[in-house]
Amino acid sequence: TRRRNMVLLVPAALLALLFLYYPLVFIVQLSFTVADSFLSPAGPVYTLDNYKAMFDRYLPNVLVTLQLATLATIVDLLFGFPFAYILVRRIRYRTLVRALMVFPMFGALYIAFGMRFILLPGGFATPILQLFGIDPASLLYSLPSVVFAMAIFTFPFMVMNVATALSNVDPTLEEAAACLGA
Repeated sequence: TRRRNMVLLVPAALLALLFLYYPLVFIVQLSFTVADSFLSPAGPVYTLDNYKAMFDRYLPNVLVTLQLATLATIVDLLFGFPFAYILVRRIRYRTLVRALMVFPMFGALYIAFGMRFILLPGGFATPILQLFGIDPASLLYSLPSVVFAMAIFTFPFMVMNVATALSNVDPTLEEAAACLGA
């Protein structure tokens, strides 16, 4: 039966090679050629200029993306760890809170509309921001609001992962640490 199973895997492996790996190798090989020289009768001309141009053009965007992701992760850690701890150790209605936390997972579109509703002129944050001399419309597409929106979107993932790890920690260890002054 093991031999029969291996024989049955051969068509699937051939399909994967033909439709997944061969095009991938073809595209990688094509990416190292100059313009349309890959299909020229003289043969392909290989270069690294395509990758240099790509890195020159997109490296600033990658760095901004990494900055946003790092800041959103820090915000999630600052608020997610205490929330997960309280969720695991202190709240009776854990399932209800977990169910409510799923709401940001429904999509970034809801978060985007919510942020616009809050920060556009006439939104409920407008009087508070104007009290501090901040124009809400200028804050709408700024770094802090993007980090805040990303943190809202990823907050449930952080809380669920940290809560799972904390639920595996024995509560008696925390009690012993508290008795010892920690």
